[in-house]
Order: sequence, then structure tokens, then C-alpha cells
Amino acid sequence: MTAFTWSMWSVLGVDPLAGRVFAADEDLAGRDDVVVLSHGLWTRRFGADPEILGRSIELDGRAIDVIGVMPADFDFRVNGGAEAWIPMGIDPGNPPGRGNHFASIAGRLAGGVSFEQARAEMRTILDRWGQDESIGHTWRAPNHPAFLRPLHDQIVGDVRTSLVILLGAVGFVLLIACANVANLLLVRGESRQQEIAIRTSMGAGQPRIVRQLVTESLVMAVAGGVSGLLLAYGGLIALLSAAPSTLPRLHEVGLNPSVLAFSAGVTILSGVLFGLAPALQSSRNDVQGVLREESRGGTASRRRFRFRHLLVVSEMSLAVVLLIAAALLMQSFWRLQNVDPGFRGDGLITMSVNAPASSYPEQEDVTAFYRDVIPRLAALPGVTLATAVRTPPLSGNLPPNDLDIEGYEAVEDVGPLNADIQVVAPGYFEAMGIPVLRGRSFEDRDQMDGEIVGVIDE
Repeated sequence: MTAFTWSMWSVLGVDPLAGRVFAADEDLAGRDDVVVLSHGLWTRRFGADPEILGRSIELDGRAIDVIGVMPADFDFRVNGGAEAWIPMGIDPGNPPGRGNHFASIAGRLAGGVSFEQARAEMRTILDRWGQDESIGHTWRAPNHPAFLRPLHDQIVGDVRTSLVILLGAVGFVLLIACANVANLLLVRGESRQQEIAIRTSMGAGQPRIVRQLVTESLVMAVAGGVSGLLLAYGGLIALLSAAPSTLPRLHEVGLNPSVLAFSAGVTILSGVLFGLAPALQSSRNDVQGVLREESRGGTASRRRFRFRHLLVVSEMSLAVVLLIAAALLMQSFWRLQNVDPGFRGDGLITMSVNAPASSYPEQEDVTAFYRDVIPRLAALPGVTLATAVRTPPLSGNLPPNDLDIEGYEAVEDVGPLNADIQVVAPGYFEAMGIPVLRGRSFEDRDQMDGEIVGVIDE
């Protein structure tokens, strides 16, 4: 579940499959009791009930009316793949603290406005905010940069390089396979020199011989293409079953018409090219010379093997490049597997727990919940230690905050300090196997009503 402002839907330019999205007045606190469901949640949890619109459901501990269902292909990955959207519900009379960094902004560029222009304008806006004392938050522009990224890069930017490298490796394999097939066809064509010479001497024209050999090559190419698609289908099922859920647009991966058209084009092109070369070579041979060589049991001339030698050299070159790339990838994979993340991952189990505001309205109630549940988890058989953390390591970005240190004067060119703040419960460093180099870790006596303490990294 995630929260949108009402204008986000028009920015995204997508219409609901059924019902509507929330209006401007439903984006205010006290009127934000509406929800828009994803197609997957509507199908999986409510059986694609067409009467879902207007029904009241319980979400996060409170009753909310369903007003719309989004299309099946709507997957706004910026919000983490949410399956339900509610209004932001901000109270204009009591807005969130200006120092809280809890929201991301999405916008659509106007016609004729470049991405660099938008980035420069955002920097100007931030500088102007830094000079506005009425904001009520000590705004430090160097610590509040604007990170603007195109939506496409935001969604697939982290995996694009890996996919391009994989595509290049697959292309090398395809070229090597084509070179192998070309060599086999050349060898097969050379073994049929006497047959072609005899057919030529009996009146068969060059176009007819070329047409026959190309047709035979196409038949083999089509058979190979169909076999490759069958293997690809089986491999795709295996890959999807093992792929991480964080891979963007995973549900769209498949053998779509574009893939089938590309496969058909490569199949026909390779069949024609690698069938035409031996066909033209065979049709240009001296008929009488071939017959004399065959009758004397002689060998073909050096010129006949030039094209095949070229293919062999190309094939070996591509194979060496591919082997080097594979070795480098394996080395990178080995190093990634042996990177020290700074904590012990063996025997570590995590789970996500949300305390709904309807059941735990005050911060003291949330604190009491964790004080109660952590000792009960630690008492379970097989559990050595139990603790709590706001954001598990390697699972997301931590909120940055300004940092002031007594006696430290900020350098003008460097700007003030900025730190990522993590919130943990006592026993966190012990459970994660993180050594405390100096001082101590958190203890039960470190409470919100006592002395405020913290631990910094090296």
C-alpha cells in the first residue's frame, strides 16, 4: 500500500479499469477513506468481483471504501510495486514537519522543456527554499540536492547494464553457432562437388542448383529455429521461477510477437546467407576440373578452402572473446559472493511487522508493542537473539538528516554534515554480529524519556 496525491493519476496518464481514482477533496485529512486496488489484488483477494466498487474493506485497521481498480498492466515500480493506493491525506492546518523526508515527487515535463532545464529549475527552487525563514526548518541547500531521473531509468536503470551485457554474450554465442553451421554446410557442399558437377554437365542451370541448396539450408534453419524456440520456452519458465521479485516488469517477460518475429527473421536470414555461400561456391567450380580431380582421387585447390578458413578464424576469435568475458563474469560473481557486508548473514531470519495506527495510535503504544514482542520472540526454541530495526541492511535507502556536532565548524566549500539515520532496538549489534569498536551498544536503559544516545559508524 502506498499514498498518492490526487494529481498523481493525471501525471501518470492512466485510467482505471473500473470505477475512478480519488478526487482533490479526498486528498485531505478526514476525507481520505477511499482506496484504489491493483488488478492483481482485486483478482487474488476478491475473486475479480465486479461488485467490489463501493464496498467497504478493512485496510491498515480502518474501514475504507473501494472506488476503483487499475488495469492489469499498471505497475508503478517507483512505489515498490504497491497493490493498493490511498490519498496522501495531509491536513493543511497541521502539515508534516518540514524536516521529514518521506515523499517522492513525480512530474511530467511540458512540451519543449528538456530534462537539464528541469534539473536546473529544481536547483533554483531549492536555493529559494533555503532562503525562506518561514519554512520553519533549517534548510541547508548543500544537504538537500534534487535527484531528478527519468522514470524509465528509475525503473530499469539498475538492471539495464546487466541485460545489455547478457544480450552481448548471447549475440556472441549466436555468431559462433552460425559460424559452425556455415562450416558444416561448406563441408557438406564440398562433399557434393561431384554430384553438382554431374548435374551441371547434364544441363542443370546455376539458378536451379543455388535454389536447391538454399532450400535445403532453409529447411535445416527452420528446424533449428523451432527447436530453439522450444528450448527458449522451457528455459524461460525455469528462469522466471528462479528470478527475484524485484526484477522490474517481471510479469511482462515472455515469448511475445516481437521475440517470435526476431527469431523468424534471424532463422531465415541465417538460412539464406549460410546456404547461399556454399551454393555459389559450388556453382562456380570448373565442372571438368572437378570431375578429373574426383576421378584421380585428388584434393580440392587451396582457393576452395579460403572462405572456410575465414569462418574458422572468425569463430575462434569470437570464442576467445566469449571465454574471456565469461571468465571475468565468473570472477566478479566470486568476488560478490565473498564481499563482507559488515554483518553475519548466516542463521539470520527477518520478518516485517507493521503496527497500524488504528490499534497503536501513539508512539508510546508502538514502543510498548515492540517491548512486548521482542522478548517473546527471543524465548522461542532455536532463537538465540531477537531485536528490531527500522530498515534491514541492503533493503532500501535510509533517510538522510542534518548533523551538528559540538565544537565542529563546517567548512564553507564542503557544507554541513549529513548522515543516514537508522533506528534499532537493544541487542541489534549483537544479533547482527557487528562489533562495536569503541564505547558500548544500546541497552534496555536507553529509553526515549532518558538521555538521548547514539552510535556512529567508523
